[in-house]
Amino acid sequence: MTLTAAADGSSLGNPGPMGWCWYVDEECWGAGGARSGTNNIGELLAVAELLDATAQSGHAGEPLRVLCDSQYVINSVTKWMHGWKRKGWKKADGKPVLNRDILERIDASLEGREVTFEWVKGHAGHPENEAADERARAAAEAYQAGKQPNTGPGFRGAPDTTEPPRNDANASDVEEAEVVARELHDPHLAPESPQRLLCDLEAALWGQGPTPAVTASRREELLHDEASGVDVHGSLLARHELIEHFASVVGRDDLLAGVASMDAVQVAAIAANTCLVTGRIELVDGTVQRTSSLWVYERLVQNERTWQLRHHHATLVSDGSFA
Repeated sequence: MTLTAAADGSSLGNPGPMGWCWYVDEECWGAGGARSGTNNIGELLAVAELLDATAQSGHAGEPLRVLCDSQYVINSVTKWMHGWKRKGWKKADGKPVLNRDILERIDASLEGREVTFEWVKGHAGHPENEAADERARAAAEAYQAGKQPNTGPGFRGAPDTTEPPRNDANASDVEEAEVVARELHDPHLAPESPQRLLCDLEAALWGQGPTPAVTASRREELLHDEASGVDVHGSLLARHELIEHFASVVGRDDLLAGVASMDAVQVAAIAANTCLVTGRIELVDGTVQRTSSLWVYERLVQNERTWQLRHHHATLVSDGSFA
């Protein structure tokens, strides 16, 4: 007998708070997510978690039919993955395949199993797809609100395999970070390159760059759980104080009262997953600061990785007295 399940992902902001869900029926479904992730990550994780859940509950020997509204997931798993593996997980243009860790996880889980993928149109009234979408979005909204999501009943009799959030780096973490670090030296500076991204993230903290209207929640997402800092007066700042510091300097998110300009931003790779971002900030009152920020690229939860500010240091260059 074929087991049929829908798999779906959701991201509020893409990237932003992310959720995933696999759904068989009202008594058999699972969901989860992360504080930040893309929609594609959510879609892939829904499939990966479904494969794990069916295997752990003794259904690995049964044919599995996966209903999915993501052409990216279906094409990645059924068409492109074999070629990517043969090329060392590189795309046709030679660039690394995105979300490789989740794809490798899916690839390993598919071995020896009879699994078919079927595309269904999203938001078109398909019962299982709608149920999965609703629960994936609910998980993303839970992370957005700083709450734990409803993870669902799962399969009856399945062992609890829930893992707490981890910050340790395993071999795949280091390998992926090394790829990122190599890309930091790309002279072409593509808009999506890590170097350009880090410049944009640093600017976002000060209400500058392509997305100046940074919300308080977005600024908080950019800071590591153990973030710290030193202000221009030499005071040590804990994470919550650092968040307040950026907010007070920038002013209200919709006003940008404090920062006149930001320039001389440079990015240097310190380690495989660590970069130093330096810059110059001038406030509207003429005050000038030199800033140094340490950004780390590491695991959050559910295989999600992101750049986050770990430490920030500001030095006063001019107090504006002669501006």
